[in-house]
Amino acid sequence: MSFHCGLDYNSFDQAIHQRRRKAPNDLTSKRHRGAPAAFRIGLVGVHCNAKLLGRTRIFKGTTMSAIPRILAFSGSTRKESFNSKLVAIAAAGALENGANVTEINLRDYPLPLFDQDRELVEGLPGPAAVLKELFAQHHGFLISSPEYNSSVTAVLKNMIDWVSRPVAGEPPLAGFKGKVASLMSASPGALGGLRGLVHLRAILGNIGVIVLPDQIAISKAHEAFDEKQNLTDSKQLASVRALGSQLSETLKKLTS
Repeated sequence: MSFHCGLDYNSFDQAIHQRRRKAPNDLTSKRHRGAPAAFRIGLVGVHCNAKLLGRTRIFKGTTMSAIPRILAFSGSTRKESFNSKLVAIAAAGALENGANVTEINLRDYPLPLFDQDRELVEGLPGPAAVLKELFAQHHGFLISSPEYNSSVTAVLKNMIDWVSRPVAGEPPLAGFKGKVASLMSASPGALGGLRGLVHLRAILGNIGVIVLPDQIAISKAHEAFDEKQNLTDSKQLASVRALGSQLSETLKKLTS
């Protein structure tokens, strides 16, 4: 039901060139196992010649032309991230509701700190260009964001800054404007990362993302998950899955 892949960043420029040359109509996802030298993500419309290198999981849902396409990720790159576990649960809820869900790990898209002087000289970094493609080709986002010092993580904010950069021939904020997002967080603290979601909601709203009102913050996250990476509290588990289902349902109405 899922596969793990990532991009050899030497192939980013080639991947983007191919994408601009040919815009595919196929929106069906495919399962991949093993380590082939090339892969194709029909779901998001990106054709890439690349070595399997990271952890991008694509779940297969139905294959209707108006199927919701959801990009799911957390603002943490830690291997045992509570938020990565949490967003995977929400992704399962969206999948059950008929969406196609692409789950990525921001660790697989290493970006320099945003620097406009560097951008003027070198242009958009390869990983940022691929992320822009992913964001543009999805209708909505499931985002689980840790709280760092009462705000969002540096890796999440930096990614948003790069993906939001203008590119010639592209509408402003093409990866964000008109998209729909559901937010969640998990933290060992008593508030479950809630303060960080306030900032994330404001950031996304200001770049044109429609952020759904329902959100979930899981406190005592270090005690909240079992060995299968599910929430031990059945009510919390149902609520997180419902976030994914609600996003899928909303997108169905908007894309029908």
